[in-house]
Amino acid sequence: MDPFFENARRILDTAAAADTASETTIVLTNEGGLRILADNDWPLERLVAHLGARSAYRVSARRGAITVEGRSRTQSCRLERVRYPIPAGISQLLPAA
Repeated sequence: MDPFFENARRILDTAAAADTASETTIVLTNEGGLRILADNDWPLERLVAHLGARSAYRVSARRGAITVEGRSRTQSCRLERVRYPIPAGISQLLPAA
């Protein structure tokens, strides 16, 4: 699997296990370093360009879901995991797959 997407998946797994509610931005530098920024609202593509980073990922928890948005110079992704099961009554309102 592509390292960019594998990093996003690992970050999502870790965030889901930690059950955290704060927004965090994780930046992977070209030298292999890691920077963690709390409550950073810069767009990820600008953050990657400004820091000359390899990639950046933003973790957020809202509305019962954990989301990881990722951005590199050439790729982007958004992964989301529902934290709580959808109640039975609501699932009937969803379209069939």
